[in-house]
Order: sequence, then structure tokens, then C-alpha cells
Amino acid sequence: MGLTESWRHTHPTALQYSCFSTSHMSLSRIDMAFLSQSVLVGIKECKYLPRGISDHAPLLITWETHGGGQNKRWVLNPVWLDIIDKDEAIATEILEFFQMNQDSASPAIVWDTFKAYLRGTLHREITAVKRGTTQIESELAQKVENCEIEAISNPTPLNFQNLQSAQTNYATHLAQKSKRKLLFTHASYFEQGERAGKLLAYISKTNCSPPVITELIDQQGLSHTHPTEIATLLSSYYASIYSSQTSTTPMEINSFLSALNLPRLTDEQKISLEADLTLTELNEAIDMFPTRKAAGPDGLTIEIYKRFKEAIAPHLLQMFNYAISSSSLPQSLYEASIVLLSKPGKDPTQLDAYRPISLLTTDIKILAKIIAQRVAKALPLIISEDQTGFMANKATALNIRRLYLNLATKHDNCGQRAVAALDITKAFDTVEWEYLWHTLQRFNFGPSISKWVKLLYHSPKAAIVVNGSNTNYFPLQRGTRQGCPLSPLLFAIAMEPFAQAIRQATEFTGWKLGNREERIQLYADATLIYLGDLGPSIRTLTNITSRFARVSGLVTSLAKSVILPVDPQHPSGNQLNMPFPIVQQFTYLGVVIKLPLSDYYSLNVLPVKNYIQKKIKAWESLLIGPMGRIHLIKIILLPKLTYALLQAPCVIKKRVFYCPGHNI
Repeated sequence: MGLTESWRHTHPTALQYSCFSTSHMSLSRIDMAFLSQSVLVGIKECKYLPRGISDHAPLLITWETHGGGQNKRWVLNPVWLDIIDKDEAIATEILEFFQMNQDSASPAIVWDTFKAYLRGTLHREITAVKRGTTQIESELAQKVENCEIEAISNPTPLNFQNLQSAQTNYATHLAQKSKRKLLFTHASYFEQGERAGKLLAYISKTNCSPPVITELIDQQGLSHTHPTEIATLLSSYYASIYSSQTSTTPMEINSFLSALNLPRLTDEQKISLEADLTLTELNEAIDMFPTRKAAGPDGLTIEIYKRFKEAIAPHLLQMFNYAISSSSLPQSLYEASIVLLSKPGKDPTQLDAYRPISLLTTDIKILAKIIAQRVAKALPLIISEDQTGFMANKATALNIRRLYLNLATKHDNCGQRAVAALDITKAFDTVEWEYLWHTLQRFNFGPSISKWVKLLYHSPKAAIVVNGSNTNYFPLQRGTRQGCPLSPLLFAIAMEPFAQAIRQATEFTGWKLGNREERIQLYADATLIYLGDLGPSIRTLTNITSRFARVSGLVTSLAKSVILPVDPQHPSGNQLNMPFPIVQQFTYLGVVIKLPLSDYYSLNVLPVKNYIQKKIKAWESLLIGPMGRIHLIKIILLPKLTYALLQAPCVIKKRVFYCPGHNI
């Protein structure tokens, strides 16, 4: 249920009792208050008062809001569009707005004004529905009161009958109101509660997402529990992460890239990406977005763009075309809300225990989607097959199978083989934009597509959403935003020069077999390096990672990157001065890698089996039917099991999955 006992939370080590039993002459603490995390953060004081009349001590909880509601975002619940049911009228108002304001200002100002107008229109309609319901309820309540007064002053059978009829009508209205509220709140549960989908998966979760942050420890080791201090800490932390950290000059970036033989788009391929945006592209991009996705700071969801596409799309396209000519998008498009998701296994009191996800406005996501569709066509021409992350028709299974195939193969240069697993610190958040612009130029992307990408990153800013409230906005100076459709593709482009540097290094030796040499494989930033020796090769790798970090901002963590020796006669870690720790196993793309390969079952399949048994036991208390439980197994358990078995480099006996007697 996600509840915490309030007194123990505020007094983690104290000893105190709430009840004194005179019959048994004993003390106990049985008077408790259990609160959710969202309420727990506002506790100012929690204490037991002296016992007096009763054997039980009163529990006093002092709670304050800290003004958290001042920065809350307005977000449209898409269900309201069905309740209002005025699509034609709203579409007409949209068209009238643009007809009246088309030439009154620049398309950028008109667009921002339109979004404010649309929010006001929707708010007006929602308020009208609420007021209509309230007015009817007030009239019925007043009628009951009048009939009761009449019956008291003149107790005739007719007056009592009128009173009974008024009470019945009022009760019927309240019942219908409660039914509508229940339907509004749980519409998705009635519609798709036990279907295989996001809602069923959410029901089975035991943790809240995004999490409620009740305590943070700063870099000096001091604990902070006040909501304002927590918000300030997170805002400062992420502002520093997204601030540019490099002093590298464009000359140094060009020097690094010029030394590499990078693939380039031909003029014909480049021109195919340079065409003006079309209404067809925009409509296709809108249709591609799934529904029921979180809205950005403007509160307008994709459902609005889908429902009123014919009225909105032409003017959205006009605004985009104006933006490319003026080199600036409307200011509202540069705003983002960053929500924090917990990283598994991380201490929630640490600042780096959360993964930032940017909630962008829907209009800029539509633009990014259009550009991403174009860039995706060019990626196979410039990105090597070693990179499988976010590439079309590629999956993690390719990387895992390739790794196991190499580990099981006797190469021509056996003796000192090793695998280095590199960890890039906060990879997506630290790409320097100046490096990215130079990389696009080196791959021969045209001026138009490059200008669109730069336009998306012209002057963005973000606010952290902490426990439901926004911090102040701070500028973003680097990074590719997780949540942007274009972000994964830009990151793949940023990583390719590093991969090419490894492939083209003359003093580096990989794993050789005939005329083939394995050197590197990547899934986004998850990078494996095949080392044929730990002499010149490891020094070359260290030099390349160091230089790449200086020009790109993508720093390889020396503490988290590891080296796995492969050959039995490999020198021990104590005999070598390695830049990375030497380990006997590491985790790559969710799979524990260790030699011999026969250990795969105990390291990867057995934990999944235990997880399945634990989940089945936990789901016994869920109020869902047999089909819901079957679907839970299909969407939660089966993918984990399938993933573990699909990667297996050895035979897994079927008998180990026979679990009779479990009531799921």
C-alpha cells in the first residue's frame, strides 16, 4: 500500500509507548498513524501527548504544505474531451482564432497565444460542466429544504409526499453524481483493467512512480528533509549536470574528427533530407504518437492534436516554417519538465539515484519526430553495424549472442584476451552540443537538417518536478534529452567517432579469427571492447577514451568500467597496472557475463525463477480475475523469462520451471 508509520519515521531510534494497561501493568505502542509518502514529506512534528482520560496517549501530528501548490502544472485529463463532447464547437473556435489573429503578430507569438487560448477554452468548458452539476444539486437540495419547512408548518399527507419525492430526487442525483465520479476516476479500470497493457502492469507495481522524495543527502554528507531544501538541492544538482563542462575549442574538435576516416553522406543522399516540411509529414508524425502519454509544461496532450488535427496542423506547420526562417521557436517550446524515476538498487537519499526524463511540450515532440524520421533514413549509411542501440531491426539479443559467440570461440591470438565493459557517466545528459554540431558536419548532413537540429537545442530550459511541484527553470547547455524522439539518434551519431577511433587505431589489437578482427560493439552507450592484449591495446584505449571525453563531454568512468580476463593464463590483476578494475563477472544489457558459460543458469535464469515465484506469491492478494492474472504473467513475467532463455549460451533443462501447487 506504500504507507509508512509516522511516529517511527520521525523517531527512527527512540523508545516510547502509547498505551498503559492498568490490568496487566504493561506498556505498549499500539496507537499509530500510517501515511502515504506524499503526506509524509510535510510532517513538521509527530509526538505522543500525555495520557489522561484514556489508557491511550493521543498522537499529535503537525503537518505543513510548504506552499507546494504554487508551482503545480495544469494538465488536461484527456477523459474530459469525451465528457465535454463539443469537438465541432471547439474546432470552430480554433479556426476562428486563427482567422482573427493570423496577421496580428508573428506565427511564433500567435502560436503561443493560441495555446493559452486553447487552455482557457478547455478550462471554460470543464468549469461549465462542473458548475452545471453543482447548480442542479443546489436546486434539488433547496427543494428538499423548502418541502421540509412546509411539512413542518403544515403536516398534511400531500406535503409529506412532496418531501419524500424531493428527497428521492435528491438521493437519485447524488447517486448519479457518485457514479459519474467513479466512472471518471476508474474509467480505464472498467475499460481495460484486466487487459494486457500499461494499466494492468501499473496495478501490479508495489512502488510509486515517480517516487516521493522525503530525504536527500548533499555532497557534504548533510541530510535534508524540508521540501524546499530538497527541491533546491535537485535543481542545483541537475543545473550543474546540464551546464557545459568543456573548454575544448572548435579546432580541437576538428582535429579529433579530421584524424578519422568517417563515412559521409553523398550529395544525393544529403539532398533527400533537405526538403521543406510538409503537411503529410506532420500528420503522420501526429498519428505515430501513442495516446495517454504525460504532457509537457503547457499541459496539452497528444489527444488534443489528434482530435483537432485538421484545424491545428496547417497552423502548426506554418509556425515551424517561420521558425526555421527566423532561427527561433516559440519560447514555450523550449520549456521542459524533468520527472525523476528511481534507479533500481540505488539509495533514494542520494542525488544520483534518479533517472531524469524530460516531459517536452507536444508541439516540439511533433517537430522532433519529423526530423527523427528523416535522420533515421541516413543512419544506416553512416553508423556501423557494431552499433545496435535504437537502430531499425536491431535488438540487444544481437549484442549478447555476439559476445557469447566470441567467448566460446578460440581466436588466432589467444593468450591475453580480455573484454572491457565501458561505463560512460550520465551519457545522454553530458553530450556537448558544439561537438555534436561538428559531428553532423563531418558526416555531411546538409545545412537544413543541421539547422533544424540546432533549432531544437537553441535555448532550452527545464524545471524539476519534485513531489508534484515544479522548481524554478534553469538553462540547459548540453545533453540529449531523454524523452525527445530525436535524442537516441543524435546520441548514436555522437558515439560513432569513438567507435571509428577504436576500429582505426593502428596500435590496438582486437580478437582475430582469419581475416576478421573483433574490436568493439555498442548498444547506445553500453560499450564492449575486445582486447587482444593488455599492453599497447589498453594504452591506446585509455588514450582514445581520454581524448574523446575532452572533445565530446562523454567521460568514461574509471571506477565503473571493468575488464574481464578471458584466457586462463591471463596475468592476475595484482600484476597489472590497469586503468579499470579486473573482475570475474559483469552485467551487460541485463545479463550477467561470467566464465565458464555453464554458469549462465545460476547467474541469470535462477534469479528470474525466484523472481517469478516471489511475484506470483505477491499477486495472490490482487483483486483481479483469472484472465487478469494470465495477462500479468504474459506482460510481466514471460518477457523476463524469455529474455533470459533467449540469451542462454547453454542448454536449460525444462524441469526446473515445473512449479506445481501455486495459486496465482
